[in-house]
Amino acid sequence: MFLLYLLMFTIHILKSGKYEVLNHKMSQVLIPATFVTIAVLAIDIGYQFFKAWKQSLVEVEKYKTKSTNAQLQNLKISSIRTSYLII
Repeated sequence: MFLLYLLMFTIHILKSGKYEVLNHKMSQVLIPATFVTIAVLAIDIGYQFFKAWKQSLVEVEKYKTKSTNAQLQNLKISSIRTSYLII
């Protein structure tokens, strides 16, 4: 964004010779460009966030499944051991 402003400012100085920090034409382009840039960045950041969030939910479910399977295996092994003790 700063580079866009700097480029517009330099072109304005070279064309008109006037040293205005923000003239009318620059504000017509720079202000909407700023809002569009912020909107695009917000959408992109939101998309990346939800993509990472979804991936983390998938990983959590995968680890829950592995944990449940391990608990089931331990329960089976302990029930087999107790059945041998009873006999």
